Amino acid sequence: MRGKPHGSSPVDVFRAKRSDTIGFDAEPGSSMPLSWSRFFTVVLALGAAQGTARADINRWSNIGPEPRTIHSIAVHPTLPDTIYAGAVGAIFKTEDGGRSWRRSDTPITTVGVEVRAIVFDPTDPSIVYAAAAGVAKSTDAGVAWRAANSGMEVGPFSNPAVFSLVIDPYDPATLYAGTFSGDVFQTTNGATTWQLRRNGLPPLQENNGIRALVIDPDRPSTIYAGFQTSGVYKTVDAGLSWANVNVGLDNRGVVELAIDPQSPNRVFAGTLGGGVYRSLNAGASWSQVLAPSTFGVAAITVPELEIDPFSPNVVYAGTSTGGLGIFRSADGGQTWARLNDGLPSVADFRALAIAPSAPTHLYGGLFEQGVFAITLAEPCAASADTLCLNGGRFRVRVNWRAASLGTRGVGWAVPLTSDTGSFWFFSDNNIELVVKVVDGRSFNGRIWVFYGALSDVEYTIAVTDSQTGSVRTYRNPQGRLASVADTAAFVIDGVGSEIAPKSAPTPRQIALCGPDATGLCLNARRFLVRVAWRAPNLGATGSGQAVAPTSDTGYFWFFSDNNVELVIKVVDGRAFNGHFWVFYGALSDVEYTITVTDTETGAERAYFNPSGQLASVADTAAF
Repeated sequence: MRGKPHGSSPVDVFRAKRSDTIGFDAEPGSSMPLSWSRFFTVVLALGAAQGTARADINRWSNIGPEPRTIHSIAVHPTLPDTIYAGAVGAIFKTEDGGRSWRRSDTPITTVGVEVRAIVFDPTDPSIVYAAAAGVAKSTDAGVAWRAANSGMEVGPFSNPAVFSLVIDPYDPATLYAGTFSGDVFQTTNGATTWQLRRNGLPPLQENNGIRALVIDPDRPSTIYAGFQTSGVYKTVDAGLSWANVNVGLDNRGVVELAIDPQSPNRVFAGTLGGGVYRSLNAGASWSQVLAPSTFGVAAITVPELEIDPFSPNVVYAGTSTGGLGIFRSADGGQTWARLNDGLPSVADFRALAIAPSAPTHLYGGLFEQGVFAITLAEPCAASADTLCLNGGRFRVRVNWRAASLGTRGVGWAVPLTSDTGSFWFFSDNNIELVVKVVDGRSFNGRIWVFYGALSDVEYTIAVTDSQTGSVRTYRNPQGRLASVADTAAFVIDGVGSEIAPKSAPTPRQIALCGPDATGLCLNARRFLVRVAWRAPNLGATGSGQAVAPTSDTGYFWFFSDNNVELVIKVVDGRAFNGHFWVFYGALSDVEYTITVTDTETGAERAYFNPSGQLASVADTAAF
């Protein structure tokens, strides 16, 4: 009942551009070369988000607004404490995680009509759409609403009850609305006008409404519609034609759909009485993955499904039959467990939402019970897509998208030290991003997060405190090459275990350019890389200590071997522009000079970073 929104040539991905550098001056009399106030401003501008919702840890709690049925929930894309809840005849909004709520009436919230769907414009979250008796639109974050139904007055139903609403993630002026009677309407001008799109859909029936719509995040002309009695229909041409895709659904009515944001061919269907079905081939066939018989009941109706955007094997299924509450799967639907601690004995789910920027925060709308919230916390488990940093306490995951290549995915994790790790996107010898989590409490009482990018792909980093469930997210838009420091990321009482001092890691031995403890040999061992650094406020100088995790990429530490300061890679870009490319990303603002030498020609490139500058740089004409 909600939309699940969302490519570049290699030259686009790695193109040369001036880096978005961030400079920080030393505070007078301070030994730290960082200005806290500037950090706070910069990190907010770069898209960091953190949740402070008042949900309990690993236990559901009621957060309001009233003991009434909540039919839809939408959480702001970057502000996890800003939540909209749709009820009969009203929309409620909180901006403080449920501590207080404000009621907002709209032209479409007439008495007796439920607000079934609420969606945000992904490019401007102050633009919000709501579905009830037609569609309403707000352009001021829900303060005022206007009816946006022109073109929906067709057939026997005027101002039809709209059950479902989705928005095109690439073109937010395009939306699709599914109605109680089984029609689909499309707008391409931000709900100014609508057009009927029902070629191939089943005949109109008031008991066969479109209870769910989802849009493929990579191919937005592909849309799935779930019918209350007719199963699933699919379009691949933006609604111009539809076809039934019900093989394996066992003639079930479908009341909810969810699409994997990273692998859109995987689609889940919540059914009337039959539990959850899953397709692994974009709807061509389905199989039952949550069966009533598994839990000893005759029927399970699943009107709500959600997928964790950073860990898409984690799926939630809210039920409305038998007092079963909500189920959670951590393996893509293979197995399920109930997640009901704190819920009423009869928990009838009518809405469910994950905070996009804080996926440990989950919100449920219950029949006659209002909104319930939970913050999930579990020990960090390192995996192919997960780093566990700083005593294993902080979980780091990355999603990325290369729009002009038409591709997306999760970052593949490579631990470097106990505090630092890297992610690659396209090739395991081509590191794209390095992240570290540092205990800075002795300076300002906070845990610090640093990251440095070696390309300008769009990505989102989620850093989660596994003990509290608090999340900090950082979004980098396509085209920005950035190094970022957030020295106010987390406020906590303790961090994991102390890290014992270790000797310097042994560098990879490469014969061609004769590396040593301070030299990297990259790109078929042709390029020798060294770094000299200076920290005037500390009265210290030195050479970067080199570690080579891949053939093209290496990093340097300055002060401690678990504290990576600088990551560098050399890429063969001759197929695109006849040059070798050099990228580096910094995780601190120490003064340093990088020297890259082509051992075959003797040519050198030097890159100087002044004290106080935090930079990621791309040089696509280096050699």
